[in-house]
Parts: sequence; structure tokens; C-alpha cells
Amino acid sequence: MKAKHIFLFLFGFGLTTAGTAQVCTPAIGQTQVRQHQRIHQGIHQGDLTRHEARQLKGQQRHIRKMKQQARLDGKVTPREKTQIRHAQKQANRKIARKKHNYRNRY
Repeated sequence: MKAKHIFLFLFGFGLTTAGTAQVCTPAIGQTQVRQHQRIHQGIHQGDLTRHEARQLKGQQRHIRKMKQQARLDGKVTPREKTQIRHAQKQANRKIARKKHNYRNRY
């Protein structure tokens, strides 16, 4: 009987720790959403060419994969979080540069 209770406790603890990786990165997720919106706004306004939009979407895909990889073990370490934020800052600058480089989609 004790073994059953211990197993249920550990199983419940495992479920709660597996879900914490998603809770640890809300700011990173919000940044991804904002950057995605900025890219689509640039496409609709004609500020981004097709090639620029494809490059920016590829960079967002890379960041999303970094985030998924960091979550695989159930805990996003501070180093992983720093790497993801650094990649997001680079993407942010690249979005701004490409939206304001006077190349328009025709």
C-alpha cells in the first residue's frame, strides 16, 4: 500500500515538473508573438520583400526550435534562456532593418 502511495506521489510530482518548462518562458513566448505580428505587418504593408520575409520567418523558425530543444528536459536553464533571448534580440534588429531599408514589395 505504501509503495502505491509513493508511486502516485512521484508520478504527480513528475507531471507538475514537466509542465513548469512551459511556464518558465512567458516573456520569450510574448516576444515571439510580437515579432511574428511585426513580420506580417511588414508583409501586408509592403515594407518587406518576399525574400526578406522568407529570411525573417526562417529565423523565427530557428528560435522556435531552440525553445523546443530547451524544453525537452523539462527545465529551461538560465543559459538556454539567455541564448534564446540573444537570438530574439538579433531577430528584432533584423526585422527593424529589413522593414526600413526602402526596399518595397511591388
